[in-house]
Amino acid sequence: MKVLYLEAAHKTSVRELPDPELKSGHAIVEVELCGACGTDIGGFKGVSPVIRYPVIGMGHETAGRIVGVAPNTRGLQIGDEVCMEPYIGCGACYACRLGRYNTCENLSTCGVHRPGMMATKFQHPVTHVHKLPERLTWEEGVMVEPLTIGIHANHRAGIQVGEYVVIVGAGSIGMLTALVSQAYGAIPILVDLIDNRLALARGLGIRHVFNNAGGNLADHLRTMCGGELPQVAIDCSGAGPVAATLATFVRSAGRVVFVGWPKTECTLDISWFLKKELDLFGSRNSRDEFRNP
Repeated sequence: MKVLYLEAAHKTSVRELPDPELKSGHAIVEVELCGACGTDIGGFKGVSPVIRYPVIGMGHETAGRIVGVAPNTRGLQIGDEVCMEPYIGCGACYACRLGRYNTCENLSTCGVHRPGMMATKFQHPVTHVHKLPERLTWEEGVMVEPLTIGIHANHRAGIQVGEYVVIVGAGSIGMLTALVSQAYGAIPILVDLIDNRLALARGLGIRHVFNNAGGNLADHLRTMCGGELPQVAIDCSGAGPVAATLATFVRSAGRVVFVGWPKTECTLDISWFLKKELDLFGSRNSRDEFRNP
């Protein structure tokens, strides 16, 4: 089989490796399509804080068809079209014992800490292989993994019908987080500095977008929300200035969720969290959302 081998920053090659031999509790998937996310791009550029070289096969956003599968209770069969959950927990640490394997102390993510899915064939535990609905295209199947990150962020925030949610960062994760909020009956307000991103978001059906280059975001939010700030603020940008000010854009007794991985060191003014008695959540990857969206 062929794999994309990342030896070091800016140094990739396609290599030929033996086909995987089916192991107990695993499935072999013939990869049809694999996406490239910010982690992959950062690894290629040499700026990712989590990538460890060499990486045998980058990528973790994948859809394909099962060509081999061990006996299982999941109903998985040869020929099934599937996507794969790329986060593998150790099963023994405190987080895993709570069922929160996405934040395992020894987390192993495909294409980051272990071989990735940019390969013609990929072997993966059956517990992390999920059937795709028949109506989905391969392109849509690839988007399941980033979609689950948006779903998880909304679950962490405890989104309720009718709530206002300001989401900062209109990249792929920010757009998907906003679409999930909207599907759950909330009112997302997607914020970014780049008009093209906001235009794309509007075209995808996100009704409320705002370019905060002018610096009047709080005024806009109060106008949108009937004189108050939103109940929830979610950062999908990973930008230090956003982290430093996000608490100022949510009302008292609200919730703040950090999704974007920080690109630089950032400082939080804890006084805002005390004065407003805000609930603060981190949201890492996803868990169980592949099965229970």
